Amino acid sequence: MRVLLVEAPQADVQAAWEALTTCHCEVVHAGRLDTALACLDVEPFDALVSGLHLPDADGRDVVRLLRGAAPDVALVVLVNGNGDAAILADDDGVHGCVPKSQLAGPLLERTLRQAVERSRLGTGLAESDARLRLIQDHAPVLICTLTPDGRVTSLNRAFQTMTEYSPAEWVGEPFTQLLHADDRAVATNLLHRARQGEAPPSFDLRMATKSGRHLIGKFTAVPVVHRGDVTEIMGIALDVTELRQLEARERDLSRTDYLTGLANRRACEEAVAREVARASRENASVVFALFDIDEFKTVNDTHGHLVGDAVLRAVAGVLKRATRPFDIAGRWAGDEFLAVLPGADLQGASLFAERIRAGVNALDALPCRPTISAGVAEWTRGQDVAAVLDRADRRLYDAKRAGRNRVC
Repeated sequence: MRVLLVEAPQADVQAAWEALTTCHCEVVHAGRLDTALACLDVEPFDALVSGLHLPDADGRDVVRLLRGAAPDVALVVLVNGNGDAAILADDDGVHGCVPKSQLAGPLLERTLRQAVERSRLGTGLAESDARLRLIQDHAPVLICTLTPDGRVTSLNRAFQTMTEYSPAEWVGEPFTQLLHADDRAVATNLLHRARQGEAPPSFDLRMATKSGRHLIGKFTAVPVVHRGDVTEIMGIALDVTELRQLEARERDLSRTDYLTGLANRRACEEAVAREVARASRENASVVFALFDIDEFKTVNDTHGHLVGDAVLRAVAGVLKRATRPFDIAGRWAGDEFLAVLPGADLQGASLFAERIRAGVNALDALPCRPTISAGVAEWTRGQDVAAVLDRADRRLYDAKRAGRNRVC
């Protein structure tokens, strides 16, 4: 072990030198602080052993200047008594102290080796902290630390990129206030579970930006445990806004009829199940109206499929314009359409179907004049849904048999 001995009184230098060489240390001596600092500039050392009273520096200044010149080198201080010990009582830059009266014993060697180990551990921790800060600052995710009660203590650079806020605007504030009001209860529950030492699953949370929009962050709360207690919570949020928007578009496309822009069969079936469940809870009714384009095969055979497609789109347009925001209109089959009318009764639904029939009858921008027939049936609680849809289908064909272009 290579040691720089920084001490002035000759008797103390001699005693420390003998003790250090006895434990097989290579020793370099500096009798002044400026000489020691010059040595540290040009030579590497494993440890510093220094007195506190030098010709050119005294007390805490000795520690401060040595630490500044060699922050990663173990520092052991030689003390005269209680006065020197009091000087160092609150100084965490010192790795060990040895009374000068005990230099002849094994205490110096033991203290020196412990100091070197402490210094290495401290250097390792500092390097780990520096790496962690580097990762946090350059990671493309929001990373924040929170107190156990959910207040922000630190934020990384990605926070500013994602939210447009500077970290200083949120440090000390409750993290949940950054979120959309509808998501705060979920976030509060996540933080509560983390505070109990759990590692709850990730959840999508909408986070406010300074410009007023909301991004979607996949948020994970990780408890940091020290000696059995949760001392802080690490929050990690991945910006999944574009991914969720893409998924939503894909869901919409998977439930949209590409030709007409209406709901497709899958979406219609989901709407039927959803609205029947809602009506069952609320003891309400749902009416189904089925529409079929009259003699559509003849339209295709006579005018071609391009005209047939134009007719389908025109009929869909009439349906779109007539439905309420909470109604669902979709393409049920080839030339069949379904309207799901929550809260309507049979009379109101029949009037709706008549408006659709009249609207289609009035289409005049096509090479042909299409007409439709319709069948209407009402579902009330306790009825079989399939049977009600079948009843609407039978009434549709009653309208066909009665001469088409009518509602039954």
